[in-house]
Amino acid sequence: MVVHLIRSEEYSAENFWQVVDLLKKFPGPLQFRTREQPISVDENEIQIEKFEKKKFEEQKDPPMVFSLIGKSSFAAAPEEIEWMSWNSIFSICKKYRTKHDVGDDEFVVLLTELSNQYNWFSAANPNGSRDLFVHTKFWDYFTGSDQRYPVAYLTSTGILKKLLFQDYSDLQKHWHEEPQGCMLDFCRQKKEISFKMRTGDVCPDCLQLIQERNLNHDVVAQIFEVMEGIRAQMIFKERFIIKRNPPELYIVGRKRKLIFPVLGDLEVHLNPLEKTVYMFFLSRPDGIELNCACDYRSEFESIYAYLTNSDNLEVIRNRIDDLVNPLSNSLSEKISRIKRRFIDALGEPMAYYFIISGENAAPKKILIDRSKVIYTDK
Repeated sequence: MVVHLIRSEEYSAENFWQVVDLLKKFPGPLQFRTREQPISVDENEIQIEKFEKKKFEEQKDPPMVFSLIGKSSFAAAPEEIEWMSWNSIFSICKKYRTKHDVGDDEFVVLLTELSNQYNWFSAANPNGSRDLFVHTKFWDYFTGSDQRYPVAYLTSTGILKKLLFQDYSDLQKHWHEEPQGCMLDFCRQKKEISFKMRTGDVCPDCLQLIQERNLNHDVVAQIFEVMEGIRAQMIFKERFIIKRNPPELYIVGRKRKLIFPVLGDLEVHLNPLEKTVYMFFLSRPDGIELNCACDYRSEFESIYAYLTNSDNLEVIRNRIDDLVNPLSNSLSEKISRIKRRFIDALGEPMAYYFIISGENAAPKKILIDRSKVIYTDK
């Protein structure tokens, strides 16, 4: 069963690929595929409105008969959002199907930062086709979690709901207005979604419904694995605040990929020159003072020559010369970008152990215990 994951152009490629990579970690009949090219959204389809905080935090019931055209429920307020009608959203999915000859039995899931007229986290096309969207923005507000987790959760459970229910009338008969920590909690108050994601569960009534409707057991098992995997990773990150037990960092393969297996094989992406800086500081637990970087020029060059795709020795030497030049800001800039990458991926408390840091005029170093840094070929 093929699932085509697509993104609108305002949703960053980095965030998108984090979600794709996470979903692909769970094997099964659902095969997640994608294309590099983002989807352009017609500006005429985008509405901009001010809204009230209370309404922003609440999912609104759509009408049971879908015209799919209507005005946003948000009233005037200090904040603004960009949104599209469901009709516009699912038209994008339909066009993608036609352009790429996607079969009727395959899913198309649009990941977008643009909100929608009913302020839903996600929804399936009420007109029958296997099209879904997931709203990818504001997760730091609603759950305080890495955006990968809610987006991957809603993608997988949205597929299960589409397979389970005939239409929205059928869905509404079974969703839970009062949160139970179940996949079918409606989460009218949007912050309630954190509860059902942290439980990663399905209540007994919904389990019985899944059994009665004879869904493909392998598909259900795969989606349950996604839910459980996301739950475990979220709990690990939440409990880190108290336990302060940093995860193991795996340095993988010739490209020295930076992978955190306990976080769903989360990868921190650095370009070759940034990775050169990071690998150098990993090799020196006591760190160095930045104004002494030129003393280690040969080490930097050796690492970079190994990691870069370039075989032009002059280019390699020039880049390292600039990197270690005490009159250049290149090394400081690389360290700052590395810090931002780790904070974006891990959150600031956990990233503290993995960034290159140190007081002014003191050695810069990475604090993580090197016993937690594991080098592997695979």
